[in-house]
Amino acid sequence: MRRVFQIAQFGVLLAVTGCGLSEFGGSAPYDPRNSTPLDITVPQDAYSISQQFRPRAGATSEAERSPSHLGIDVVAPFGTPVIAAASGRVTRSFFGPAYGHQVFIDHGADAAGRQSWTHYVHLQERMANEGETVRQGDVIGTLGSTGFLAFGPHLHFEVWQRDPDGMKEPRDPNLYWRDGVGQITCFDGNVAPVSGALSLKYPVVCRGDARRR
Repeated sequence: MRRVFQIAQFGVLLAVTGCGLSEFGGSAPYDPRNSTPLDITVPQDAYSISQQFRPRAGATSEAERSPSHLGIDVVAPFGTPVIAAASGRVTRSFFGPAYGHQVFIDHGADAAGRQSWTHYVHLQERMANEGETVRQGDVIGTLGSTGFLAFGPHLHFEVWQRDPDGMKEPRDPNLYWRDGVGQITCFDGNVAPVSGALSLKYPVVCRGDARRR
């Protein structure tokens, strides 16, 4: 009965987003008003992306600009494991009224001195504590709908970078997948992480992963 209820909730969320996506292997399009479209390939065993990255700027007027969305949304049933997209140190793990349970992971600096971190939002529960070191693929929480800005179960996933001058900006997560730009990469524990640059795996477990509930 619970699984039927979860699937029904998933269908309601897709109807609300207007994406017409299937549960696996789908990707919402980019908003051309203020985004640079990328070709996205989602494996058939990966949960779908219902909303893409939209930066704060990029249109000539406020009337033309769509609301910003500083990450991607991955839709999946309540309780689906959420994993660390890359190895790093948990810098924050807390509950906030707007974004619910959330986790920040610092991934260190690349060869150019850019500091990177990822942000996991609307979790049902958190399984990573501040100060803890996590490896790519470690379960850090479960997917949920906490916080008053959440509409149905999904993971809102952000990538941020700070350059050596201190400028902090959000980045499109689709630029940093292990298999290449736009190539969603499911976690495989047999493949060693890439060192020296931000190299991400999908932050929600894919179908067939032993950790999937």
